[in-house]
Amino acid sequence: VLRADRSVVLASQAGQLLRSDDNGASFEPVRVPAPRPAFAVSDAGEDRVAVAGPGGVLLQQMPTLHREEVNAKKP
Repeated sequence: VLRADRSVVLASQAGQLLRSDDNGASFEPVRVPAPRPAFAVSDAGEDRVAVAGPGGVLLQQMPTLHREEVNAKKP
């Protein structure tokens, strides 16, 4: 999903969330308290995403990155 803050978030069937702040050039894992299989992810506003899987929908808090951190990652 492309979020309002321009980050990209992917969800896997293994329960992992990955986030990119450089248009998909690289991804960092997002800490998930209880990983569960997912087949869809959607922006849920502010600092959350909705993750849908066989057990239903879960709202997952996303870490907030400051623009300085994003810019520091760029070569």
